Amino acid sequence: MRQTLSEWEARIAEMQKSRGNEQKALKQLETQYKEQLTERNSLLATLWQRLGGIVGSKWVDKVNAQGGGGDVAPSTNFAGFSRNILQCVKVLEDVMVNFKLKCKGVERDLWNDYKYRWHTENCLTAGTSMPSWRIGQSA
Repeated sequence: MRQTLSEWEARIAEMQKSRGNEQKALKQLETQYKEQLTERNSLLATLWQRLGGIVGSKWVDKVNAQGGGGDVAPSTNFAGFSRNILQCVKVLEDVMVNFKLKCKGVERDLWNDYKYRWHTENCLTAGTSMPSWRIGQSA
């Protein structure tokens, strides 16, 4: 019986040591998780500030007012924060699409103006008259 009791005591000591090691590993993982979460939240807050600077403070204030007032931080309300980020990205996408369309329109207008001026110059240097449909337009 003595041998059985000492075996059980040894086994209990071994299990307690193992439990202590597991608790230490768990604390390290928890600390690592908290550090990563803090780093993520900091990065997301910086992203929001930068995107807000691009789209403008009026837009950010409007979105914050719609979200229940106050700034929606990633650490307190991640769902609201991610919704705001996605809205901001959509605004930036719209700006980019509109910018490309405006550039194409300006390019088309400049090309038409160039063709008109080139034709006008050729008509004047060749001594021929301009077509009657272009006379009323200003250069």
